[in-house]
Amino acid sequence: MTAHTILDIADARWLDIFSKRKWIETTRTCSKHVFNEVAWSHYSIVEFVLSSDEEIQVLNKQYRQKDKPTNVLSFPLLEFSAPTSVVSTLFLSNELLGTVVLSIETVLKESVVLDVPVKNRVIHLMVHGVLHLLGYDHEKDSDAIVMESLEIVILQRLGIPNLYVSVC
Repeated sequence: MTAHTILDIADARWLDIFSKRKWIETTRTCSKHVFNEVAWSHYSIVEFVLSSDEEIQVLNKQYRQKDKPTNVLSFPLLEFSAPTSVVSTLFLSNELLGTVVLSIETVLKESVVLDVPVKNRVIHLMVHGVLHLLGYDHEKDSDAIVMESLEIVILQRLGIPNLYVSVC
């Protein structure tokens, strides 16, 4: 499955981590690995917005009623009753799966707190965000186990160690 992405670098500080070319490659690679792991075979485009705490806080307040910045937000264009289990044929006419927004300040802070390379943290959050677009969630413990297990496998395939070890 070829992953197609749209990249919006809304905050230039993201270019201190990767070049624009490397960001394009990274967004495609992350999306492709997620799609492969969950057997997603539909042509899809994922939009990534590399933003700031200020911008993500506005979105977090507007859509989640939480007036604070966060590391990643996902805005799926479709709602799934279960993660990727049954896909409506209506989806076939809708290529954009959704948007994943990341905040530079929060990602940088978390990488220090978790003592992980910034690049690894960013890739983890991209994978996390794309899984949300496909209907995966972590609100219930049982759902969190499924989602985190997928993240661990996908990150391993990307050459990134289990970041949940650092969290625990």
